[in-house]
Amino acid sequence: MAWGARVYRRFARQRVAAVSAQNLFLLPLAHALARRTGAVFAYNAHELETETVGSAGLRQRLQRVIERRYIRRADVVSVVNESIAQWYREAYPGVDPVVVTNAPTGADGVIDLRAQLGIPEGTLLYLHSGYLAPGRNIPLILRAFKQVTSTHVVFVGAGALLPEVERAAAQHTNIHRLPPVEPDQVLAMTRGADVALCLIESGCRSHRMSTPNKMMEAFAAGVPALCSPPVRGPPIPGRSGPHVGAGGSGARPHRGPGAHHARGHRGFHGSHDPHLGGGRRAPARGLREGPHRASNTSIVSHKCRT
Repeated sequence: MAWGARVYRRFARQRVAAVSAQNLFLLPLAHALARRTGAVFAYNAHELETETVGSAGLRQRLQRVIERRYIRRADVVSVVNESIAQWYREAYPGVDPVVVTNAPTGADGVIDLRAQLGIPEGTLLYLHSGYLAPGRNIPLILRAFKQVTSTHVVFVGAGALLPEVERAAAQHTNIHRLPPVEPDQVLAMTRGADVALCLIESGCRSHRMSTPNKMMEAFAAGVPALCSPPVRGPPIPGRSGPHVGAGGSGARPHRGPGAHHARGHRGFHGSHDPHLGGGRRAPARGLREGPHRASNTSIVSHKCRT
């Protein structure tokens, strides 16, 4: 509240062209400031805002009240993919969101992760980049690589699960951790791996309908991505190529540049993991030939021309 009051006082008497709420709890402040200054009022929803992991009980009821009150007052509403846009159209008739899909850019070249980590050429290297936080299947990834010691994984990032990753890296020579890189270096870093991991847990509707940034970064870098399947496959910006289909069905490696990484690699499979529920199978010791495949993940490979 104090922060919002300071922001309002700071800008209320200035010439402001546009005010954007990046999440629904900022809608009241953004609306008030836009009315005061005559600015364009934008609601840029980064996810399905009322259906997140933290949306439950009283908090979710409050979220829905705020969004319902302000969303139709916005001059423009933007979302990250067509699936979420359609959800908003059905939830709020008359609202027609603009879809703004993440299209990562960054430095050319490759960051040589193998040289940094002392990994021999020809050894398969997986990459998990970004926050080391719950909801990204990090414990599952660690369990898999503790058992498959001939294949390496590097976690590039920081977060609440960093101590768990560091403990695993100290005990297993095929598990590595590096500090975060600057945003313009993310694509170059991604090119240094054979496969990018984007295993978002489907713990809420927002996650199930998401278009994860890490998946888009892998596409832009031309590196195959091992992804959790979204509800509906988001199109690649400006492309009509392969994408992750609903429930993982129909997803397959694109036989173009970068797809050679997927051919001959071995997909995750293993014994039933009760933590996944629903009879899903966790990555475990047996790796089989062919495109990456698991009952709760799909492999997607696409070379984006940027």
